[in-house]
Amino acid sequence: MRTLADLAVGEVAVIKDLHFNDEVWIKRLHGLGLRKGKEIKIVRKGLTGSPIHVIIHTTELAIRQKDAENIHIF
Repeated sequence: MRTLADLAVGEVAVIKDLHFNDEVWIKRLHGLGLRKGKEIKIVRKGLTGSPIHVIIHTTELAIRQKDAENIHIF
């Protein structure tokens, strides 16, 4: 299964699902726009692959690589 961490800079994908055990964390991500069916674009990655700078609609944020590995994409 492809995850957000697998994308290269400039690639765009659609969020398929968020696989986190913490409901509070999922609600925070939803509040930032990370929801099933939303388009997400990789803007840049840190030298070690983390953090990952992404854009969802008009929101820009940085996500740790270990969290990006729990965001499944199409």
